[in-house]
Amino acid sequence: MIESNKKEGFKVKRYQQLSKAECLARRYPFYDKKRNFWCYYVLNTCYCDENLEKLFQRVAGFEMSYRYVFDNEVVVRNTFSEVLEDMLVRDIDIRGFETDYNSQQLEWIGKIKKRLKEESRKEYIPSFCKKKKEWKCTIDFLNGKQEERGCIEYVMGEFSFYNEVYNYDVEKNPQESFCHAHTFGGLLTSIFYNKEFYIDNYKDQYSKQQIDLIEKLKKL
Repeated sequence: MIESNKKEGFKVKRYQQLSKAECLARRYPFYDKKRNFWCYYVLNTCYCDENLEKLFQRVAGFEMSYRYVFDNEVVVRNTFSEVLEDMLVRDIDIRGFETDYNSQQLEWIGKIKKRLKEESRKEYIPSFCKKKKEWKCTIDFLNGKQEERGCIEYVMGEFSFYNEVYNYDVEKNPQESFCHAHTFGGLLTSIFYNKEFYIDNYKDQYSKQQIDLIEKLKKL
């Protein structure tokens, strides 16, 4: 089961103690902390990328597109996390490209835009910490303010008081096998860690291109 994690986007509780050799033997993706890369081996080919979603797109041979307009030009990103980063420095316009996004992402974009207009305090707006290689922002709580750190999805979720939820089942009976992830990358990883993987009951949470990538990865 994949659960939310502040720093890397998610962590794998059952497998986080596995060595690189064990991951290779079981054909699991693994995180190389020294190089700050996600890695996955297919036969003798090693796929590596800093971005987990991009890694899986390369493995599947399937490129996703998240389009928007900025300064009268069409910009194309391969992951939604890149769009979230762009929103901090650009006023993006996704009109005409709504099908690239799922319903949650469309709602999230609206909430982020609204929040960015309302918030003028610099420390409260998400920013990237180069030293620790993670995103951060300040949040107000009843007992004072607190700094939140982690991946862009987590920090932007805290900033906008909203986040995606990707539900899936690891058995055909959803009452016994219901799981969820808060990042699409975390969701994709669970495909490799579970012998069975189904999103049939939750397809309304996904875009068409997300479903297509999932189906390609399931066939590997």
